[in-house]
Amino acid sequence: MIDFIYALNKALKEESDLHISYKKRNKYLIIKVLDFKKRGMSYAKVYLNNNLVGYTNSKGELIINRKIPKKAILKAEFGIYFAKKEIMP
Repeated sequence: MIDFIYALNKALKEESDLHISYKKRNKYLIIKVLDFKKRGMSYAKVYLNNNLVGYTNSKGELIINRKIPKKAILKAEFGIYFAKKEIMP
């Protein structure tokens, strides 16, 4: 029984991974939210320093056209899953 619970817990954790990445450009930031199979996640909420900045498109991307602080925290949410990433200068 314990082996079954361990295997189930491991499977749920692996399939609930959410990843967030970003690319800085001159005046904007491209954010990408991926699932555990590295596919783009549509309609994921994206936050910058705890402020909602938008939702990802059908490719799992969101472009932010505003001044980005040198240090900030990105957060993506999809249902009960989330990922965080610090933006570095």
